[in-house]
Amino acid sequence: MEGQIDTKCTGKCVFDDSKDPIDYRIPNRQLPLTKNMISRKFTITTDSFVSLLPRVYTAVCWNHPNFAAIPESVFQYHAVLLLWYRFAKLLSGSSVNDSGFINEVLFLLKSAIRCPSPIPTYLEGIGDFCDPDDLYRQFDLPVFPSNEKIAGVRYTFGKVNAKTHHFYEAYPAPGIAALRIMADIKYTKDPCEENLFWDLPNGLRPDVIESHITCTKPTKNLLGWAPAMHLTPAQLEFAQSLNIGNDFLAEDFSHLEPKISSLFRKINSYLNDCMEYCTCSSCYLIYPGRGSLIQGLFVEKCDKTYKFDRSVMYCDGTISINSQYKLSEKLIVGTAVSGYRMCKEPICGKHCWCCYDFDEYEKVPESWIRSRNQVFTFGSVGKLNENLYVTAAISKRIIQNEAILNTMNLSSASWNIYH
Repeated sequence: MEGQIDTKCTGKCVFDDSKDPIDYRIPNRQLPLTKNMISRKFTITTDSFVSLLPRVYTAVCWNHPNFAAIPESVFQYHAVLLLWYRFAKLLSGSSVNDSGFINEVLFLLKSAIRCPSPIPTYLEGIGDFCDPDDLYRQFDLPVFPSNEKIAGVRYTFGKVNAKTHHFYEAYPAPGIAALRIMADIKYTKDPCEENLFWDLPNGLRPDVIESHITCTKPTKNLLGWAPAMHLTPAQLEFAQSLNIGNDFLAEDFSHLEPKISSLFRKINSYLNDCMEYCTCSSCYLIYPGRGSLIQGLFVEKCDKTYKFDRSVMYCDGTISINSQYKLSEKLIVGTAVSGYRMCKEPICGKHCWCCYDFDEYEKVPESWIRSRNQVFTFGSVGKLNENLYVTAAISKRIIQNEAILNTMNLSSASWNIYH
């Protein structure tokens, strides 16, 4: 089936039986089929969303230098909250809201926002859809660990271990994104290697059980984490004005909700002011609409060589698209950009999908390896994980940069897609 399908599941017979050999000549006997309306749940991995954000930020700053007064870490934090707000609107009233922080972000957004065009496009692609087999696919999220404050940090998935690492590798926890802002501030004031490659607090970071492991540090597969950046004076002033450390990470929720709402409004107001006359942005109001069919496809990594770099995300590099259905090239290209579902496999024997390196990915615990695709296989996705069709390999970086160039109406002469 070419292109997008109708948003309603019709239940009509689409098979031509005129050439089928079976016919027992019982013309008046009727035995109709009734549509089984059992929903088939699925979820997504959002690593491609996180990889898209610094590229969007770079493109906007390239064309609008005033935008650079906002640190990249603050821009990422703002986008991470938008992602979770999208989840919350889609799942409003579901049992998932009782776990973690998803219900609390419903307080954040009351009006339309303006943000760079690729971000709304990605977010609007998330949600329920009907596949070409006329099956209704219902978006859902796994049940996350209880939202307790650990090591002074709220809005995480708890201690990183065999039972939680796959959440951190699939979704950016707002608490991790907030810690990144604090890490930028600390590194700017004290630029040393320890502050550059900052770690989570003791209560969140994984325990090193095996004595032969010499190094266990975060990688960019810990979504929301990145090496600290040295901020300009304007960026430092803006980051410090958010008061992340005192308000976001240390307060009980009874006092936190108005503060996080105020923080969100401050970031959003500055973005709106910067982008009011910007042709590379679009106005976006999050509502619980239908998602894209491409959530039913999945992405595989095609790289055949590997060199350790904790600053490189597993979802980047060379990828291919796998599909059970033959779809239009527009949707296949969209899958390469959004990468809503990505399986994780080792490269050259190195488990470079992991959120902590465990001696350059060589000594990742077996329990982590066994559970690496737990989010990818969530729900009833068996048939979606079959690859009847597959694309040639393509660079994730280049395809995302092409999407940024075109959706933000940037001049190819002013911004290089190979950056």
